[in-house]
Amino acid sequence: MSEEIRSLYESAHVELLSPEWRGWLIAIRVAQALSASTPDEALGFLGEALAAGESEGWIRTFVDEGAALVPLLRKAVSRGITPNYAATLLTIIEAEAQAKTKGKARQPAGVYGLLTERESEILRLLAAGLSNREIAQRLFISLGTSKVHIHNISEKLNVTGRTKAIARARELKLI
Repeated sequence: MSEEIRSLYESAHVELLSPEWRGWLIAIRVAQALSASTPDEALGFLGEALAAGESEGWIRTFVDEGAALVPLLRKAVSRGITPNYAATLLTIIEAEAQAKTKGKARQPAGVYGLLTERESEILRLLAAGLSNREIAQRLFISLGTSKVHIHNISEKLNVTGRTKAIARARELKLI
């Protein structure tokens, strides 16, 4: 990796340490892992991405890299770097590749861990047509908390807006 690109990634990393930019931070670390000049450097970047992703349940940012990420994920598992999470990501990547090969639209079991229980509950209420306020009242949470959960759901599903989140969740068979 050139020094210019390395410097660009590092400056972006500093900017993205805040929670609202977590998804971008994970994506940058995955990109750095895939473009690293040594295996140890790659695993260092991937380890950071996995740690951040696991704590918040990120899946698509990793899985969308597909086969390119498989060798690094296998090394992470073998070296004990978030082994359960890395293995789950491997399972999803391999299942999606297999489904594409067979032309089937089945969903790997590992995707069901994508959202927290609360997010899944809120997603079902969204799909039922409830407003943010109605969701907040039903679950005895603040309107702001309801909005934060909906934002997090959209982020995890890599979509913008509640309608797209519902459509993506149905596509993933989460609802």
